[in-house]
Order: sequence, then structure tokens, then C-alpha cells
Amino acid sequence: KFQNNNERFTSLKKIFINIELPKLSINTFFFTNRGLTQRFIFHLLGNNFVLIYLFQSFLNLLVINYLFYIFNSKRILRKIILFIFLISLSFSDFFQFSATLIGPDPIFFNLYIFFILTIFFYIGQKKNLLLISTGLLFLFSNQVAPFIIILAIILFKARNFLESIPTKEKTVLFSLCIISLSSIFITQKYDSSMKITAINNFFSRILISKERVNFFIQNFELPKGKYLEDCKGGHLHSNCLGIQIYQIDKSNRNYEIEEKRHPFLNWISLKKNYPFMIYYIYNWKSTMEELNQEFEFVFRKIPLRFFSEYIFQLSRKDVGFYNSTYGNYSIHYFGILGVGLNNLLLNRLYVAVFLNIFVFLFVKKYRKFSLILLILIFSFALSYLGDGMEHLRHTYVTTILYIIFTYLFLLRISLDLLEVLKNCTDKNKKFREELE
Repeated sequence: KFQNNNERFTSLKKIFINIELPKLSINTFFFTNRGLTQRFIFHLLGNNFVLIYLFQSFLNLLVINYLFYIFNSKRILRKIILFIFLISLSFSDFFQFSATLIGPDPIFFNLYIFFILTIFFYIGQKKNLLLISTGLLFLFSNQVAPFIIILAIILFKARNFLESIPTKEKTVLFSLCIISLSSIFITQKYDSSMKITAINNFFSRILISKERVNFFIQNFELPKGKYLEDCKGGHLHSNCLGIQIYQIDKSNRNYEIEEKRHPFLNWISLKKNYPFMIYYIYNWKSTMEELNQEFEFVFRKIPLRFFSEYIFQLSRKDVGFYNSTYGNYSIHYFGILGVGLNNLLLNRLYVAVFLNIFVFLFVKKYRKFSLILLILIFSFALSYLGDGMEHLRHTYVTTILYIIFTYLFLLRISLDLLEVLKNCTDKNKKFREELE
């Protein structure tokens, strides 16, 4: 018996030893100047397309389960409606697309939800552990993540102050704040992609207006030249400077700006995004107007259909799987009901900001939802103003998140109203019975 067992063990050992696991080698296609979290995870997965797809699908599944865990209710009707909503969401175009998309956005999207739900909704002994783990992974998933974390911590503290709740997570939140601030400083100082986004911003947003150009010349010593006219409304690849703007360092896939070949490139290497930040704040009225127009525009361009056309045939048949991502829709359909954010005027930036601030200040029951939506609006503004090129791609994740949490917010309000009506009906019925 011992000999037979030993032979079986030897056979099993040979089988497992001979299994070919993906090699953990750096692939330059993936080792780009993207989020550190993405690079680390892809590296562990051996840069294998299949493993990345499976991992991202698993992340999507985790997010759906976490949403159900956070918003679950003891009442059967609420549980069923939430379950139906989340199942519909899991079959949406975006969730299917995000599983197959090889890039930083799916990981950033899922970690965004994990972190934001943990800080505002999660109640339990493991909150500190979840905060630090999801917070650190989220922090290094995208360049805007440190700003989001800092704002989330500030609003979390503000909510605790308004409700007189002691903050038990002081050490973790303080640590995340310090690490986030350090990350912002290091990124601004050493990440050369900041210069690339600055060039895009300058060509597409500043050069289109003589008033803006004069503002930069007078306040930031912008070099004068023929390029101010040639590069108007352009972008990084417009070739309007007549030279190659950057090269890719093969050792780390980072950008190397050819700053010695043109006065403007030398200026942008020194100034980076700081002049734009000052300009946006100084001209806050025009900045808000521009954001409002973009907010409305993006909601028309980016749909979130809650059922794929391959599942229930509820969407237009002439729109394909990938084309649906940037399809031109006037409404975000919820199944066959056609209830969309455009109908509710929640795709207007001013309306959204005003309503959420009002709820935060005066409606305690829905305060957490209002804070999340305010953070997403801030995140949208950062993504849009950070780069003057490919607005839809940069704001895509934030827009989808805003739609999801808006629907969750409206779903909660609707269920609460139904419960109030039911209670009123029951009381009236009881009162009539007593009179009789």
C-alpha cells in the first residue's frame, strides 16, 4: 500500500512540475508609463492576455458582490430589487468591455468602487485593513487617484464632524494622506508624462484664444514665436513645431522631451502643469462653464446600457459591442424603461453640484451618496482638465461611475418613498378600523 501511494505521489508530482506557468518576464508592451498597480498586477500575471482577462472578470465579480454586501437589506423586496439591479449591471456593456480591455482603466474602475465604498459605507472590524490595502492599490492605479483619496478623507472627516461621530481610522487616514501627498509631489517632479499633458493642454486650450495667450506671456513668460499660430487647436502629434517633440526611453518606457530643440519645449519642461492650474483657478467662471458643457456632452456620448444586446436584445441592433462604448445616445437606458439621467437633468454640472451639496448639508440619511457623487464630479473635472486630448477616454471611467452611483442613489430614494407610502396606507387603514 505504501509503495502504491508513493508511486501515486510521484506521478502527481511529475504532473504538477510539468505544468507550464506563465513566465514573469517584463513585456515592454505592458511596461508603459501607466499606473504602478496595473504594471505590478500584469507582471505577476506574466503579461498573459487570458490571465489578465480572467483576473479582470474576477475583479468585476468581486465589485458586484461588494456592492450587494454594502447595500443589502434585511427586507426581501429591497434585497430582490438590488439583486436585479446588480445582475443587470453585470450584463451591461461597460462591465463586459472592461473585462476584455487590456489597460489601466478596468483596474482603476474596480479599485475606485472598492475604496469609495470602504471609506463611506463599510462598518466592521476589518475597516482599517481594507482601507489601507484598497487605498494603496487605488493610489497607484491612476494619476488622479491621490487627489481623490485626499478629497474623500476630507469629506469623510467633514461628515463625521457634522454628525458628531468620532473618527476611529485616524492613523490609517493620516497615513494615506501623507502617502498621497508624497505621490503627487513625486509624480509632478519626476513623471515626464506631466509635460505631455501640459503640451496637449496648451495647444488645444490656450492657443485658441489670444486673450489666454497674452495671459500666459504676461504672467508666465511664455516664449513668443510662429508656433503660437501654427499649433492653435492642435495636439502632441500635430507636428506643428516642425520637430519631434519626444522620444521613448526604452529602459523604462518614459517620455523624454526634446527640450533643447525648441524654446517652448524648454519652457514646458520647467513650468509643467502649474500655469494651467493657476489659470483654471483664476478664471474659475469660464472653467466651470467649460466643465458644464463637457459634462453634458460626455453624457450624450458615453452610454451605460444595463443589458447587452447579446443577452436580451433590448438595445439597437445596428450598434455593435465596441461601437456602443462611444455611441451617440441622448439617454442612458435602464432596460426597456428608458429612464435616463438626461430626463432627470442630472447631467447638468451646476444642478448636480447644487443638489449634492444641499443633500450633504441638510439630508443626513443620504449624505454618503451625495459625498460620493461630489467626489466623482471632482474626479471628472481633474480627468478633463488634466489633458486637452481624448476627453472621452479620460473621463470615461468617472462618467460610468457617476451613472452607477446616481442610479443607486435614486433607487434608495424610490424604495424609501415606497416604504413611507406603505406605512401611511397602513396607518390610515388602522385608523379607519378603529373608527369603525
